[in-house]
Amino acid sequence: LGLIYAGFKFFGAKEKAPAPVSDLHGKLQIEMIANPNYTFVQNEKAGELLVVTGNVTNRYDHPRSSIQVKGNVYDSTGKVVVTSSAYCGNMFTDSDLAGLELETINKRLANRKGDNNANVGLTPGQAIPFTIVFGNLPADINEFEVEVTQR
Repeated sequence: LGLIYAGFKFFGAKEKAPAPVSDLHGKLQIEMIANPNYTFVQNEKAGELLVVTGNVTNRYDHPRSSIQVKGNVYDSTGKVVVTSSAYCGNMFTDSDLAGLELETINKRLANRKGDNNANVGLTPGQAIPFTIVFGNLPADINEFEVEVTQR
C-alpha cells in the first residue's frame, strides 16, 4: 500500500495552482467612487431621464485611455430593466440634458476620447468624470449600479 500511495503522489495528479486573475479588459485597477450622484431630468423630447455622474481614478502604474462605464437600472424585483454605457470624460450641461435628443446624447457618450481628449492618457492617480444617461424609464425602478467595463 505504501508503494501505491508513493506512486500516486509521484506520478498522480498534481495540485493545480489557482488561476491568475485576468485583466483582459484593463479594468481591475480603475477605481470608481463608492456612491455616484444621480438626478432625474425632464428632457423636452425624450421625457424623464435618469442621469448618473461620478468619477473614476486610474490606479494602474501607467496611463490609460478609453475608460468606459456601464450602468444598470433595476426594478423592485431585482430585474435589470434599462442598461446604458458611456465613455468617461463626456460631460453635459443641464440645458444639454433638457434639450438634446436622446440619440444625440448617446452619440456624445460614445465618444471614446471624451470631450477635448479628456479620456486619453489618463495618468496614474488621475481621476476623470463620467455621465451615464438612462432614457425610456419604466414606472417601476428601484435602484441602479455602475461599473467600469473596459480599459
